[in-house]
Amino acid sequence: MAKRNGRSIQYMIENKMFSHVFQPIYDLQEWEIFGYEALIRTNQFPNAESFILLARQLNYLYLLDTASIQLAIESIKMYNIKLFINIFPSTLVHPLFSPFLEMLNSSVPIKQNIVFEINESEKIFDYRLFKKSVEQLKELNYLVALDDFGKNDSRPDKILDLEPNFVKLDKSLANQLKKKEGNQKIIEKILVHCESKKSKVVLEGIEREEDLAAAKALGVHFGQGYLLGEPVLLKEIYV
Repeated sequence: MAKRNGRSIQYMIENKMFSHVFQPIYDLQEWEIFGYEALIRTNQFPNAESFILLARQLNYLYLLDTASIQLAIESIKMYNIKLFINIFPSTLVHPLFSPFLEMLNSSVPIKQNIVFEINESEKIFDYRLFKKSVEQLKELNYLVALDDFGKNDSRPDKILDLEPNFVKLDKSLANQLKKKEGNQKIIEKILVHCESKKSKVVLEGIEREEDLAAAKALGVHFGQGYLLGEPVLLKEIYV
């Protein structure tokens, strides 16, 4: 059964039987679209999470990550926009990722438009190698974001150590932000750490007007969520 599933998901990935939708990220101070996050969608699974989970369980996560990166960049390379693309730590430290980056370089016209969004849900087993891989991305002029920050064991000292360009706060911090002083204090603390390294903060999961207002009042730089814009096909952005 596992072997059959493995062949099936490998076939799906290699034949690009998935696509992306793009969710806007807003500059909360200038009140304009700053960029878009590419989110995987496939008709073969009820949701992207189950697709990614199976790829991880069957050791095809690296293949999926790199295929997704290529497809997303190919989709938007003619447009001058910031593109946030999800990537897992295990992909960053994979022995084939460095050669993949070299190959990718030739097809990316403006590297400063590509933001590798590192998923915080996966455990990092070799932090030294992980950090070296993050530094390689920055040396090649790509941008780096830490995703889902504030969830699980996210530590502020990681901001000081990795110096990401962006820190994306977990959507749980946006939920009833106006009412939850605890969440406000967490965000304020993260903003202080980010300020010291010139990292910009993106708050995900904004769904209420009052929480958007609270985020702006706290000084959060960017926002993302259904209130600001749902994920859409690329053709709906550029018509």
